[in-house]
Amino acid sequence: MLTLPPFEWSEPTSLDQALGLLSEKPGEALVVAGGTDAVPNLKHRLHEPRRVVHIGRLRELAFIEVRDDGLHLGPLVTLSQLERHPAVRRDAPSLAKAAGLVAGPQLRAMGTVGGNLCLDTRCTYYNQTYACARPAASASRRMVCTATWCHKAGAVWRPTRRMSRRR
Repeated sequence: MLTLPPFEWSEPTSLDQALGLLSEKPGEALVVAGGTDAVPNLKHRLHEPRRVVHIGRLRELAFIEVRDDGLHLGPLVTLSQLERHPAVRRDAPSLAKAAGLVAGPQLRAMGTVGGNLCLDTRCTYYNQTYACARPAASASRRMVCTATWCHKAGAVWRPTRRMSRRR
């Protein structure tokens, strides 16, 4: 069973309080809202912050507004809300459709616009540690993984194995 690393949990009730918590320990905090990617990454020890700041209850960050210069989306808008909102469907139908194609309904109900924009996803199939995400210095755009454990496959592998980086 994968467990979470130890960290201090903070759940601010205002944006000012959230910013204060983040500024107290710069670079040592992880911001989460839906947590659909952050929690598994914490369990795999891809992040080991000293503090996790949960902003999911900051309603002032959950808005979809139509303004003269276009749609304005708050970072806590869920993918389900984005998919179903009448103004998004009318003014940005491709965005609404794309939001509806992400994962399954449970993840769309939790996943946020901000979380998806700030997502720290690396290789989906191999070890997601920094060693694996570091691009090799070559024009072929290949990646060299120096890790010896693949948490996705649950197996040991050779550190010299090369992976193609598809773009």
